[in-house]
Amino acid sequence: MHGVDGVLVLAAGLGERLKPITENIPKPLIRIRDIPIIVFPLYLVVKSGFRRIIVNSHHLADILENFLLDFGKKNSIDFVIIREEKLLGTGGTIKYVFENFGFEKILVINSDSVGDFDIPEFLNEAFQFDSIAHIMLYQDSSIGGIDLNLPSRYVNIKGEGRGGNYTFCGVHLVDRKIVNFLSQKRDIPLCIIRDGYIPAISYGEKISASIHTGLFSDAGTYERIEHIKKFPNHFFERIKNYFSLP
Repeated sequence: MHGVDGVLVLAAGLGERLKPITENIPKPLIRIRDIPIIVFPLYLVVKSGFRRIIVNSHHLADILENFLLDFGKKNSIDFVIIREEKLLGTGGTIKYVFENFGFEKILVINSDSVGDFDIPEFLNEAFQFDSIAHIMLYQDSSIGGIDLNLPSRYVNIKGEGRGGNYTFCGVHLVDRKIVNFLSQKRDIPLCIIRDGYIPAISYGEKISASIHTGLFSDAGTYERIEHIKKFPNHFFERIKNYFSLP
C-alpha cells in the first residue's frame, strides 16, 4: 500500500499467561474457533493487499516457523522470519527492522490482536498527521489489551487533544524516526511504549491515534480467549473462507 514500506507481525512472546498450553504450543498457534491466533491479524493485513510480511519468532520457534512456511505456500504469502535468540522486545524488533530493511514507515501489529479493524482506513487516517507513530486505540479500557500509559498529548482523528481511558490495540504505523529514541537505551528487551513513544513525546514528537469501536480483544489470557469465542459467527467464517488453513 502506498506509503507503507513493510508489515511486521510481532509473534515472539513467551505466552506466560497461557501456560501450561504454551509449554508445547507457541502462543500464536493456539486455536480459537479452529483459527490459530496469528491468523486473525494476518487476515487483516493480507486482505488489505500486503503479501510480504515480517514475523519475529523466539519461543518454540521451529514450530511457528514451520506453520508459517506451510501457511505461506498455501496462501501465496511471503514470510520473512526474524528469529530472536534473545528477546528484543517490541521496541527492539521494530528498531531491528528499521535498521536492517531500510524502511521509512512500517505497519506493526501484535500477533494476538483480534478484531475487525479497517486497516486501509486506519492508514488513510494515519497519513493525515505528521506524527512519529499513529496508533489504534479501543474505546473500552476494560477489554483485554495493552494499557498505553502515555501522557494525553496524542491527537485523535479530528486533530484535537484527547485524554481518557483507552486501550492500545497493538496496531500502529511507525516512522523510522523512532529509532532515534529507541537507540538511547542499549539494553534489550526494548518496549516500544516505554523506550520509544514516551521519550519521543517528551522531546515534542506527536503520537496520533484512530479510535476503534468495533470488535477487539487481545488473546493474552484464557479469559480473553473465551471472550473472543463469543464474537459473531461471521467474524470467524469469513477468515476460514478466505484462507486455506493447515
